[in-house]
Amino acid sequence: MIRFLLAIAVACATVLPTQGAAGDDQASSSEAPKLAGGNTQNLAGGVMIVHTVPELSYTNPQPKGGYCNFCDLTSCDGIKTQVGKEPSVWFVISAWTEPKIIRAAEFGLGDFDPNLYVFLEHGPCWQQGMAIYHNEERQWPAPNTGIALATIGDMYWRGQFVPMYWFAGYQYEGTGTIPLTKFQGTDHAGWTNPGKLVTQFDAACLGALGVGVPGVACCPQAPDTTKAQPSE
Repeated sequence: MIRFLLAIAVACATVLPTQGAAGDDQASSSEAPKLAGGNTQNLAGGVMIVHTVPELSYTNPQPKGGYCNFCDLTSCDGIKTQVGKEPSVWFVISAWTEPKIIRAAEFGLGDFDPNLYVFLEHGPCWQQGMAIYHNEERQWPAPNTGIALATIGDMYWRGQFVPMYWFAGYQYEGTGTIPLTKFQGTDHAGWTNPGKLVTQFDAACLGALGVGVPGVACCPQAPDTTKAQPSE
């Protein structure tokens, strides 16, 4: 699915307006963007974190800059995974042990009681100057549905803890978890890099939102450097 999205994103796209992103990360417009540090094209060892910001209240319309601008997670120590009956906002964050550059991503929501949680709104996170094509399964974000995201042109997500998607809602009936899982259409959860050698990477860990109970926190680990890495 990610490769399909990359093929059609330039020609046919749902273009979203410019929005700031968390932290100082900005979109890049260079053909083969680089960040200081290691191999930014090797997305191995990455995880998809579920994180909520208790201080961020749900409002309609959104606060200036959008919700993703208030997702300030910079380390695993600050991960919060539990929400309750008050409307709140939570995020799916792609994270590594060093800054990376991402062209596309896909994930799903696993099996959970549809009465557990009420979704009020949801949407992708994008960085300055970025436009995104997104393909979501029918009834998304219902249980066992997923979404695929791809940037358009030469704009990419970049950073070490990168907000990819946000949800707003509240606990409705009972307690439980909403786990991240693979995008059902492709049986994959992970990313594609923007380098000359386009490679699909699996997420090493998928978090879960806790609804009235603690969720599941993921933390990135350094990739196995003995394996071949895509070239920048």
